[in-house]
Amino acid sequence: MKNKTILLMGTIICVLMCISTLAQSTNDNIRKNQLFNFGWKFKSGEIPNAQELNFNDNDWRVLDLPHDFQFEQPWDQTANKGRGFKTLGIAWYRKTFKADASWVGRQVFLDFEGIMLHGEVWLNGKKIGGTSYGYLGFETNISNLIKYDDVNVVAVRSSTEGGSRWYTGGGLFRDVHLVVKDPISIARHGVFITTPKISNQNAEVSVQVEVAGIKNKEYQLEIITKIFSPEGKQVAETKTMAPKKSNLFEVEVALPKVNIANPQLWSCETPHLYSAEVSLVVDGKVTDKLTEKFGIRTIEFSKEFGLKLNGKKVFLKGVANHHDLGALGAAAHETAIARMMDKLKAFGFNHIRTSHNPYSESFFKLADEKGILVVDELYDKWGSQTAWAGSAPWNDIWYNNMKEWIKRDRNHPSVILWSFGNELQFQEERWNWPTTDWGVTTYKIMDVVAKRYDPTRKTTVAMYPARAGGIIRANPDFRIKENIVPPELATVTEVASFNYTWEDYQEYLKHAPDMIVYQS
Repeated sequence: MKNKTILLMGTIICVLMCISTLAQSTNDNIRKNQLFNFGWKFKSGEIPNAQELNFNDNDWRVLDLPHDFQFEQPWDQTANKGRGFKTLGIAWYRKTFKADASWVGRQVFLDFEGIMLHGEVWLNGKKIGGTSYGYLGFETNISNLIKYDDVNVVAVRSSTEGGSRWYTGGGLFRDVHLVVKDPISIARHGVFITTPKISNQNAEVSVQVEVAGIKNKEYQLEIITKIFSPEGKQVAETKTMAPKKSNLFEVEVALPKVNIANPQLWSCETPHLYSAEVSLVVDGKVTDKLTEKFGIRTIEFSKEFGLKLNGKKVFLKGVANHHDLGALGAAAHETAIARMMDKLKAFGFNHIRTSHNPYSESFFKLADEKGILVVDELYDKWGSQTAWAGSAPWNDIWYNNMKEWIKRDRNHPSVILWSFGNELQFQEERWNWPTTDWGVTTYKIMDVVAKRYDPTRKTTVAMYPARAGGIIRANPDFRIKENIVPPELATVTEVASFNYTWEDYQEYLKHAPDMIVYQS
């Protein structure tokens, strides 16, 4: 009897170990997203050959991200006051890591949320990517460069040199992630959730998934999305098969719409968040899984009532802030952002305009959670000539910037309006794309691109104090009554955003009565 008991226990243990091994093996085939912020080495200044694999960095400082190297520099009264009296310059970061054997045959990416003001990245001495506009991130596939028999070295060169008009900070000021996933996977920012029809009784939810790794293939690939309530209860499910033999590198697949009864609406007072768990299943095996949060809410703009959220008029009370965190510098510390939002809400504010560039992903996550309405802005100025913060010409990178920006932020219920830029519509020579119509054509082209990736939100451009015909505030004719005519660009944007000049709105509306005015 004793021997039978021992045998039975041994069998149970073996079965449990097999189940555990199987579960571990199954989980290994699903996406890993590892925070890559810790144990970096840092050195300020231009350092020749710092990208090389065998470069000696023993005397470099060890730190964790996010980090703002410009903030640590001494005050310099001869430096640009707009840049915070901090000398502009270069800094380097290096990090070593060992590859896991389970990554073999899979795709490994480094995902940089941003490098301020712009930067370049190397792995094991080979350049793998970078960003020319450091407020936006990028991912780079490092699968073919990883060494499994030795340590790997990531090197990053960051520069604060550029045309910004304010303190930007510098360096790896936002999170870095290491992502491991199957070749058949959800593409970068590849889940798009919309709510086409909403009432108190029902919400229609539409999910689109962008799939990578199936070009010209005939996989039996099923896409399954489960919707969970704010309390974590599953309330809906939708699924469909991915197309076969698509010629696209990444394929957008729309799933059948689903309905959620008695939806909990997202608002400033009740920031309820639902979750969509998206799985890719090939021949019964899950190859990728990703969870995206979203809110159910309606946004309406009108010249009659201004803004309505869920059918109720809301007056935007808030701030147009730069991305830095004051005495903490520009490093995107989530707890500091949360404190800032809590203070704003305590003051009675409900709104932030991201002046004048995309903020961190943690900012939007917190805005969703705390019920802050956001006008999401992309640029200070359009163009490659004056006040341009990018290291490559604006004309060359604006499209990819817009694609990354909108796809990154489009699922956030806090985002109510896209702003393509700040203080525009005059001096067309600044952006080296003269359309001779004060930016109207430029805006219309950008609006087409924005609607390609998010047709659900309106778009705007913030106006410098200027009249029609490019009459700016410094012009003596600025205050002549017959010149108080809204700038041409303001009359074509879906929402007309004006910096300052609030005393002129009623006069503007006499000339363009259909404008929806936002005090930006």
